[in-house]
Amino acid sequence: SRILRVIDLVGSGFDPHLHMLMPALLRMLGELEESQAGVHRDMIIFLEKLSRRVPIAQYASSIVHSLLRVMDTQPQLRLESMAVCQLIHLRSILSYARTDPF
Repeated sequence: SRILRVIDLVGSGFDPHLHMLMPALLRMLGELEESQAGVHRDMIIFLEKLSRRVPIAQYASSIVHSLLRVMDTQPQLRLESMAVCQLIHLRSILSYARTDPF
């Protein structure tokens, strides 16, 4: 949770290093114990904030896959996970639409 706060404070400064940061964060999300629902919730909120600041479209499938696993193991976080999945999906569609030459 402290790591997430530090990354949140730095904000978009991590953009050039996102290719190293995102796999580690998603691995951390997948390795959390079921009893750590608070940390799961913090991670979900962090992913939502991160998606607003930096382009994460190339990580959308990995993020959604990780959040689907959270939904399976943490039913109380299903609503939050689903909302972030939808948000990330929409952001990836919009970023693709901006880069599509047609």
